[in-house]
Amino acid sequence: MARTLVGGSGADHHSTRTAMMALRDLVWRVDSARALLEQRLDAAGRMELAALLTTDDIHVFLKQEP
Repeated sequence: MARTLVGGSGADHHSTRTAMMALRDLVWRVDSARALLEQRLDAAGRMELAALLTTDDIHVFLKQEP
């Protein structure tokens, strides 16, 4: 799905590039927010937050894209 959203098969190069940059920015913001919020939570809260705001799969996808 991510590949389709960021301009997979036959999409314009510029729109694909823009979508990838937007996705990277969004992931950075989610990771930053999670790090800030984790400071206010106990261990159980951090586990729940990590489950809600996980971005590991998106990081893997971004590393695979040129």
